[in-house]
Amino acid sequence: MIRTVLEQLEGCPDVSIPAPVSPLIDGEINGVNRHLAWRNEVDGDERAGNDLSETVQNETPTHFDCVVVGAGQAGLGTAGRLKALGVPHVVLDKHDRIGDNWMTRYDSARLHTAREYNHLPFDRTFPPCYQEFLTKYDLARGYRDWMEKFGIDRHIWFSTTLRSGTWDETQKRWTLQIQRDGAPPSMQILTCRHVVLAVGGGGQIPLMPAYPGRDLYQGTVLHSGDYKTSAQWRGKSGIVIGTANTAHDVAEDMVKAGLSSITMVQRTRTYVLPWEYFQKITHRTYNGDTPVETTDRQQYSMPYAVTRLLSHEALHAMAAEEPERFDALERAGFKVERYGDIMWHICEKLGGHYMNVGCSDLISRGLIQMKSDALPTHFTREGLAFSDGTELAADAVVFCTGFVGNMRSSVRELFGANIADRVQDFWGLDDEGELKGAFKPTGRKLPFSSRWLITLSNQPTRSRALVYGRHDRTRTVLFAPRGDADQG
Repeated sequence: MIRTVLEQLEGCPDVSIPAPVSPLIDGEINGVNRHLAWRNEVDGDERAGNDLSETVQNETPTHFDCVVVGAGQAGLGTAGRLKALGVPHVVLDKHDRIGDNWMTRYDSARLHTAREYNHLPFDRTFPPCYQEFLTKYDLARGYRDWMEKFGIDRHIWFSTTLRSGTWDETQKRWTLQIQRDGAPPSMQILTCRHVVLAVGGGGQIPLMPAYPGRDLYQGTVLHSGDYKTSAQWRGKSGIVIGTANTAHDVAEDMVKAGLSSITMVQRTRTYVLPWEYFQKITHRTYNGDTPVETTDRQQYSMPYAVTRLLSHEALHAMAAEEPERFDALERAGFKVERYGDIMWHICEKLGGHYMNVGCSDLISRGLIQMKSDALPTHFTREGLAFSDGTELAADAVVFCTGFVGNMRSSVRELFGANIADRVQDFWGLDDEGELKGAFKPTGRKLPFSSRWLITLSNQPTRSRALVYGRHDRTRTVLFAPRGDADQG
């Protein structure tokens, strides 16, 4: 098999080589560092072409080639690549500092993939001193260290929220209305040639069944997006709705917190993939020895269809050698899919599986009870009633039922129906077996891109956009010569 990767346009900076850290241009705005360093990163012609010729020290630019919305893993990776290219850009983030998008999640949040699989561009963000499964605290610290090392913080406006945006077809540019927190908050207008949404591809709008009788229920009801810890329910009973990654995390958290009883409610059979199976495959290349750039080229020049077949061969063979670990789950009432399709879950369903990092053992041992033979119908005063006529009492019910997974909903909210109708659907595979609307220009003649935390894409687009990425480790370049905005 011959695999090819289109990269490194002649005459352009190398996106894999970090740009030198330039002297600071801007200082403090609203008490938060807003360092803007691109003045020394763009040559004279490009600076004039990007409306920066009038920018002087201590002035805040209002026009950029690219505005990135969100400074999580995807936004940081994008900012690093844009900085390497010398593209004038700014990253808008609603939080006060890097890592807060993780720090606001539940206390026990951690990745379910190994450390070597989760670096940002240019170096190994998480050296061996970090634990194998990174917690939210590890991620926040690693991102901050990386950001400061490569001067990315100088391009980030913290405590800044995109409120709305419009596209000017004549001038071929976006106008964005942003809010910068302060006392009082201030509104500002930015213009740019390109917009990258890095606001979380898993979605921001919770999906939560509206069971009747909630007003009668005397306990606590939460969606996982609002869940922090189970510590306040020690000695009480809890119900977890859902059986994917987050549901397992919450149920395991309840066990550690000392709840008297914990029940997971399962609707459909769930694919359980032991983490060590996945690591056996990925550790062959993402191992701390092979350069990450080399490994990325090896891994993501492979078509999804071929990767799917190879993963089936390897993962299914390992599952067949250990039937008891899955049989034990079935005996506990957990409907397990042991020969699942991880590529389908990641690239099409956008989740719904469990990468087992320990919670399956708690279920097998009976520390977490299962309710998989009926579905909830309504709340009662004490808990939930089910379609088989049974009732479960609980002091707390946590819905781990996911979020709206199509980023077109975010586009519609920010840019209106007209723009949302012109961008592609987000996620799933198209007729050529490539991801829809992710990590590449996604609008019909709109310089607009959608991005999210988990990436599995390496897709050259019209020979002018280089898109690099891999699972839990996002790196993207979006570049267009001036005057070629239609090609994004």
